[in-house]
Amino acid sequence: MQKACVMLVSVMSMVVLGFSTISAADVPVCTESHDQSSPAISGDRIVWVDCRNEERTGYDIYINDLGGDGIPLCSEPGWKPGWDRSPAISGGKVVWDGNGSLYLYDIATGEETLIAFITSPPAMSGNRIVWSKRGDYSDDLYMYDITTQKETPICTDQYSDQKNPSISGDKIVWQDDRVLSEDIYMYDLTTGEETLICGGDASAQKNPVISGDRIVWMDERNGDKDIYMYDLANGKESPICTLSGAEWYPSIDGDKIVWEDDRNGDGGDIYGYDIAAGVEFPVCTAPGWQSSPKISGNKVVWTDYRNGNYDIYMGEIPSVPSSTTTTAVSTTTTASGTTTSTIPSEPCPVEQLYGEHSEEVAFLRCFRDDILSQTPEGREIIKLYYELSPVIVSMVGGDGELNEEAKKVIDGILQLMSAK
Repeated sequence: MQKACVMLVSVMSMVVLGFSTISAADVPVCTESHDQSSPAISGDRIVWVDCRNEERTGYDIYINDLGGDGIPLCSEPGWKPGWDRSPAISGGKVVWDGNGSLYLYDIATGEETLIAFITSPPAMSGNRIVWSKRGDYSDDLYMYDITTQKETPICTDQYSDQKNPSISGDKIVWQDDRVLSEDIYMYDLTTGEETLICGGDASAQKNPVISGDRIVWMDERNGDKDIYMYDLANGKESPICTLSGAEWYPSIDGDKIVWEDDRNGDGGDIYGYDIAAGVEFPVCTAPGWQSSPKISGNKVVWTDYRNGNYDIYMGEIPSVPSSTTTTAVSTTTTASGTTTSTIPSEPCPVEQLYGEHSEEVAFLRCFRDDILSQTPEGREIIKLYYELSPVIVSMVGGDGELNEEAKKVIDGILQLMSAK
């Protein structure tokens, strides 16, 4: 029994040594001396709000094709002077709120079009745009089809507000306060049906986003701000992150979710979750405040205050190893030089000690996938751990006393890793 404990602690100690020399990286998109904020991304194109011309034109919309400090899409003088904000991008088209009006810009033609009045940030998917605008008594939800140039009311309940919409294909989601507090609703453009996704009680659900059949939002049912998901394909709701501290402002693309996270108590970091792998990972935990993340594929952009003013940064999520499909650790190197690992589905001693959904297991999985798997030395540590795991699990078994001793040692190692 003692041999199993020694084996486990030895591998964990190797993890600590690896942690001291390996780190993840992010890159600046725009660090011009004025403030930049509220980024959005589609493929290799990034748009944001830029204050570099604030005295002349106010807040402008800039774009970057992953090169340079960006070029202006809209920097026309307006009142106060101009207040262009809340951009969204889909392919070659950009929309934003310009002084309370919805504008559309076609990158290919350079044409700018005024669409409608607006009271909440717009969202778009392909040629469809959704937004809220003020009705007689409340904010109502509308959609505009760029192809047909037709505006359609989606929800106009006159005694409640429909805000913060998101769209993916033929499905629209939004937050709605028609019952007791903010809830999440969905409208299917194909069937014409409206559905309550989550809500009906006194707790608030806000800031929904959708990608395909997956809807993600910020949820206050537990007395804090957490991240939840609903899968339309199987009708199941799942908690994504319910750790202490606020998690909010999620973004989703495919099977990856990112959000702003205050678990570290420093204002905000960016964390993510891979749905297919069931793995949480840090995107950026740099000093200063990181906020407002958006994701497209494996690329994540956010507003960053590490330099003493608001800049735009980007990180690329490494390929996350699968935990269910193979029986041996293997590595693959792509043409770009990126190396990924595939993790076997062997029994995990740490999971046995702490529980599958514990904070300790989540932390170590994140470290394994985001840090160790990115270097040859780290992958050797992973390989050794999974080679020894079945032996350690069988030797430890149900020995409660030995389990407690092993946990005490590992707790100390985890504290050391967190301090680093």
